[in-house]
Parts: sequence; structure tokens; C-alpha cells
Amino acid sequence: IENLGIRDEYVTQIKASSARNLGRYDDSEGAWKLLLRKSSKRADYAFALAEVLTRQRKDAEALKVLSPFARNNDQLNPSCLALSCDIEEHRGKPEVAFSLLNACYARIQDEVPLLLKHIQLGYTVGKEEDSHRSLKRLDVLRRQGKVSKELFTLVPFERIKEIIKSSHESWKNLKQLY
Repeated sequence: IENLGIRDEYVTQIKASSARNLGRYDDSEGAWKLLLRKSSKRADYAFALAEVLTRQRKDAEALKVLSPFARNNDQLNPSCLALSCDIEEHRGKPEVAFSLLNACYARIQDEVPLLLKHIQLGYTVGKEEDSHRSLKRLDVLRRQGKVSKELFTLVPFERIKEIIKSSHESWKNLKQLY
């Protein structure tokens, strides 16, 4: 691409994506950093850079890149928030992941994947009331037809707690094996 003498934003995006797809994470990282320096308000660039950084086990740097877009502000981006939570959870910090989501709750009330993550993390860290609030919000969205009936089925509150705690224990056990 560089041999063609074309060096605009679109070409840099192609380079960054292609390098990532080829497993050339250093090259991809450099291209995404260049793009983000030129367009610092682009959450999609931050997300792509953070994704490449996590593939290189640079989680702290990825979280720093995502931070402006994973906070309760006008730049909040659901994908960046979700990735931040996933990174924190995989670092063994579900409390931090839950705090990120909980701080943004007013802005994520229509984001089904984030509500599901809020429920799961809330039960994991013992914040059942907050999880129940998200569960009730999902029920409202279900009744409005915004959540498919196949995705969301009402089950007793105690059963949900059991499922999430079991899932969390399985995850902890899996982490110990690897």
C-alpha cells in the first residue's frame, strides 16, 4: 500500500486492519495509533487499537486507550465500555468491571449486551440489587419488543443468582488450569 504513494486516512485504516488480520500486531498497533493521534475522538479507532493491544497482552495500555470512551460522559461508546469490562474481568477484577458499567448505567439502559453484562457482574460481585434493576430493565425492553423472546426468558430470581455464581466459579477454575 505504501509503495503506491497513497497515505490518507482510508489507506491507513486498510493497513491497520490488514496487519491485524495477518497477525502483524505491531504494524497494526502503529497504524491505529497514528489514526487515533489524528482523530482522537474516534471511538472506533480506540476500540481497534485496544483490541490489537490486548492480543499482545498489553491490557493496561488498552484500558488507557479505551478510557475516554468507557466513562459516563458524552464520548461513551458501548463497544469500548464492553471491551474495558471484558479486560478488567479477565484481569481478575470483576469489581472494577462492574463499577465501570454501574457508573454508566443511565446511558446504557437500552444496550442489551451491556445490561446482560451488568447483571452477570453484579451477581458475581454481590451487587444483587443493581443486577435486579438491570433485569427489570431487560423485562421492560422485552415487553417493548426490543429484546427477542428467545434471548430473554424470565426465570426465578434465585435461579439467576445460582447460574451466574456457577458461571463465575467455572471461569475461576478454567483460569487456574491455564
